[in-house]
Amino acid sequence: MDLTRAYVFRLYPDTKRQKEIDGRLLLAQRLYNAILEKVKSEYEKNKIANVSESTLNKYMKEAIDENKDFLKLYSQTRQDVFIRLLKAFRNFFRRCEEKKSGKRIKAGFPRFKSIDRYRSITYPQNNGSFSIDKERKVYMLRVSGIGRMRIELHRPIEGKIKTLTIKKKAGEYFAIFTTIKEVQVQEDRRRNKNPDYKEEGRRVFCNIHNSKRSAGSRGCRYKPCRHRHGSELFCCFVRRHKDREA
Repeated sequence: MDLTRAYVFRLYPDTKRQKEIDGRLLLAQRLYNAILEKVKSEYEKNKIANVSESTLNKYMKEAIDENKDFLKLYSQTRQDVFIRLLKAFRNFFRRCEEKKSGKRIKAGFPRFKSIDRYRSITYPQNNGSFSIDKERKVYMLRVSGIGRMRIELHRPIEGKIKTLTIKKKAGEYFAIFTTIKEVQVQEDRRRNKNPDYKEEGRRVFCNIHNSKRSAGSRGCRYKPCRHRHGSELFCCFVRRHKDREA
C-alpha cells in the first residue's frame, strides 16, 4: 500500500530569487489566462463548446508562439498549468451534467486568474529539476531556472519525493514536497484466529458532554477535552481510534 504525504517547509530566498519566483508566477498566470481567452474567443466565434485535452494543448502552443516569454517557464511547469486548466473544464462540464439532472448548483465557468489568485508553481517530476543539498548545518534547495535558496528542513522527509510546489502566501515562500512511501497494513489477528469472525460493533459512540469522564461504547473511559467547542469531532475521531486499539 502506497502512502502519500505532503511536507511543507519555509523558504528564505534572497532578493534575486524572490524576483525569479515572482516572475515565474506571473508568467504562469498569464499563460493560464491566455489559454482561457482562446477558449472563450473560439466559442464566441464558432460556438464550439467541446474543450478536449488536444484542444487545450493546441491553444497552449499557439499562446507560446505568440509570446516567447512563456518559454522561460520550466517545461513541466507549463504542463502543470495545462493540467490545472484541464481540471477546471472537467469540473465545469461535470457540474453542468449535475445541473441538468436536477441538482441545484451553479455551473461555474472557469474564470481568469488574477496575480493574487495564482500563488504557486509546480514541478510535477523529480527528474533533476530540484534537489536538497546540505552545507554545514544549512539546507539549500536548488530549483532549475530559479537557483539556490535556504530551506528550513525542520523534519526529515520520509519516502520518495515525487513533486515540488513553490507557494507564495502573505509575502512568505514555502516549499511543498509530495512523497510516496510503501507501508504494510497489519492484518486483524482476531480474523486470523477465528475465520468466522465478523466485524460487528465497530462503531464507537462517545459521550463528550460528561463533565467528569467521557465513555466509549466499549466501556473505556477518557478524560474530556478542556475546549469542547469546535473540537468535538476531533475528540470523537481520536477516541474512536483509541477504543479500537483497546
